[in-house]
Amino acid sequence: MTRLAVSAPGKAFLIGEYAVLAGATALVTAVGRRAVAADCDDPDRPPASPLTEAAYAHVRQFLSESAGTKAPGPLTSVDTGSFAAGARKLGLGSSAAAVAAVVGFHLAEAGHDPEDPAVRAVALRLAQAAHAQVQGGGSGADVACAVLGGTIAFTRGEAPVPVAHPAWLHVGFFDAGAPADTASFVQQVRAAGERDPAAYAAATTHCAAPPSCSAAATTAPTPRSASPPSATPSPSTTTACARCSA
Repeated sequence: MTRLAVSAPGKAFLIGEYAVLAGATALVTAVGRRAVAADCDDPDRPPASPLTEAAYAHVRQFLSESAGTKAPGPLTSVDTGSFAAGARKLGLGSSAAAVAAVVGFHLAEAGHDPEDPAVRAVALRLAQAAHAQVQGGGSGADVACAVLGGTIAFTRGEAPVPVAHPAWLHVGFFDAGAPADTASFVQQVRAAGERDPAAYAAATTHCAAPPSCSAAATTAPTPRSASPPSATPSPSTTTACARCSA
């Protein structure tokens, strides 16, 4: 049996995780943990979440308004198991990756090529709208990274910019062993800004990615472990999106 599977990577902020909320630029990189959306008729498949349902609703509306486009099938199943250590989430953007995978799956299912830049732009818009609808308050950088892959310089309200890094550079991440509540951290940062606007502005400047990051834009191939959703296997990605034998 042949089935369609689409995956999207998680993310890690290299700099600017909170500064980006104030309009500064963040540097974000995709990581090798992926959410996988696949055709699945298994009755034990993971249940839909508000996020995946929102992603499906947005892509379904887009497809219904697109002339000559195949209507989407039922909401796909999404596996985000690689984003957890036991029962604890690792904080690598599983929600954004799940939304990107669902959007990518149903666009590919309808015959759209995820490698097409125009399709990728649509996928980013739909995924960000769905993610903001359910979670709100975030910058959207994690969603952009899940859709586009690679390393990007992200500023709210602007197009993400791909960033090159030296081929010899390898970034490692270590689990601190304790979960973090991003929403509460964001609230604390904003509260600090209200208490001391001058200190907040100075800290935001110091914690933002430098302008040189955007100047390092490149069209270099995306690293394999950080590949964005893709409709066909390629030398740079073998797991992004493929029709797999099952």
